Amino acid sequence: MAVDRRLIRRVAEWVTAHPVTAWNNDWGETLQLYGLLQVGQVLSEPRYVDYVREWLLRRLAAGLEVLPAHQVLDGHHYRYGRQMQINGYCGSWGANLIVPHFHTEPQVAAFARRLADYILYEAARTAEGGLKHGGWIETYWVDTLYYSVPGLAMHAAWTGADIYRADAAKQLLCHAGVLQSPSGLFYHCCDQVRGWRSAVLWGRGNGWVLMSGVEWLSWAPPDDPWRVEVEQLMRSLIKALVPLQGKSGLWHTVLDDPSTYEEVSATAMFAFGLARAVQLGLVSPTVQGAVSRAVQALSAYVTSEGAVTGVSGGTDPGDPAHYRQVPVGTYPWGTGAWLLAMAEAIRAGRA
Repeated sequence: MAVDRRLIRRVAEWVTAHPVTAWNNDWGETLQLYGLLQVGQVLSEPRYVDYVREWLLRRLAAGLEVLPAHQVLDGHHYRYGRQMQINGYCGSWGANLIVPHFHTEPQVAAFARRLADYILYEAARTAEGGLKHGGWIETYWVDTLYYSVPGLAMHAAWTGADIYRADAAKQLLCHAGVLQSPSGLFYHCCDQVRGWRSAVLWGRGNGWVLMSGVEWLSWAPPDDPWRVEVEQLMRSLIKALVPLQGKSGLWHTVLDDPSTYEEVSATAMFAFGLARAVQLGLVSPTVQGAVSRAVQALSAYVTSEGAVTGVSGGTDPGDPAHYRQVPVGTYPWGTGAWLLAMAEAIRAGRA
């Protein structure tokens, strides 16, 4: 599989051309930094890794603000300043993707434990134990998985405390019990209090699930008691997902509706997840063909300056017409997913 390293560096340089203070610790920015970290590791480029480290240390040096899980600011979003913040919105947990990679630094290790414990013991949950998307939202959202599952699994591997990895697995299965459709794909969200579930199989939402599952499997030992169930869950998702890839190599923002636009962040997430699934031996090596087509397609969505385009904006649930109207442009979550896909494609080429 051909991977254009110069193009990857162009995107990484676009990110690092911004001062580290340009990025807060919300979900999109932390995904972008996680992608940069992964690219720095696979390209052996310490500047990219150091950029992420500087971001993390600066925010921690500015202080740590921990808010009650049910506190609401600005309607339903939180205000992020220069300090690191942990709050009831799962987006604030994004640093959970990054901190395990720097846990040898004392201030990072202390924060990593505080963040993992907040998710495990303080975050708002449903009656079944599923993490709520936000402390004030009585719903399951697929997005919540990626900002809890991988970080908890990494934290367990670092600390040797299996309770974090077990809870991460429970989140995958709990969300699947509510949001997975008979096809194997996932609906966007569900409000159990009001008895409502979205009817749309959202592309990026399924990307969150796939990336969460393969990340968990990457950190779980072969004899983990939850492993078989998580593997089955991922196989059912992948089986439904691969045939929906378009001729262009991209997937649509509503997966089963080809009248909706093709979307870059979902495609990048699928490229990452499918490549990792092949490396884990979870699926047939023939799935690598879908990864190659996706990587080739994604390469066309980078400007001469290095900005990743074709990414859908922040997406609330709605009917299919709503998803068609979500604007497309350059967003940090798309850049992060793009970088993760390319880093994983390089790893797959070395396997």
